[in-house]
Amino acid sequence: MKKIIVICFLILSFVSCKQNHDDLKKVNARVFIESDKNTESIIKVFLEDRFGNALTGAKIICVDKNNRASLLEFDALKYYYWVKTELPSLGDVKIYIQSNALKKEKKLVVPHEKILKLPKLIAFQDISGKSVLKGEDISSQEDIQIAWESMGANCIYTLEIKTSVDTVYSYATNACNIIISSNTLKANKNYYLVLTVQKYSGDPLFKNYNYYSLSSTQTGGINFVTK
Repeated sequence: MKKIIVICFLILSFVSCKQNHDDLKKVNARVFIESDKNTESIIKVFLEDRFGNALTGAKIICVDKNNRASLLEFDALKYYYWVKTELPSLGDVKIYIQSNALKKEKKLVVPHEKILKLPKLIAFQDISGKSVLKGEDISSQEDIQIAWESMGANCIYTLEIKTSVDTVYSYATNACNIIISSNTLKANKNYYLVLTVQKYSGDPLFKNYNYYSLSSTQTGGINFVTK
């Protein structure tokens, strides 16, 4: 009887060790890359086991299309690996991950494209034709049309109308124009417009892709007066 118990215990121990060993092999890696108007980009890599626990002690290297390599550091407070580095304006970023929790080296390829110029307004006028771009005041009692040059595919444009103290209007769109309805803004007021463009690739929620790549820039404040 004791012999049978010992054999069963050994079998259970072997199965348990094998399951734990296999669990370690199921590692999830997610990559976030962000570039803005600064020359440097931030790369973050989230490395987790199947239970969502952060894995430390890994060696993670990013390589850009020019074969420049950067070693990522682990942030013990935020539980991700990161590096701030200069990336080419366009091209894939390769992420190489080495860890004892992996059967072999893991490689991720993330497309990244920087926005190199500011979005340019091509129309900012009321329906009577009065144009901010010509230095004219526009009517708050009329619909206001705002349009800008396209910055390419996979872009989100966020237009904000602000005063010196707060934001009175905000709208995000994939299109290159919007109409602000009449009486949205007040008459005889000073406002300024800010247009932000974000070029993206991947998925910010990491559901459809294991990466999210983002580049953003914005115009300076464009002052205008309503009547």
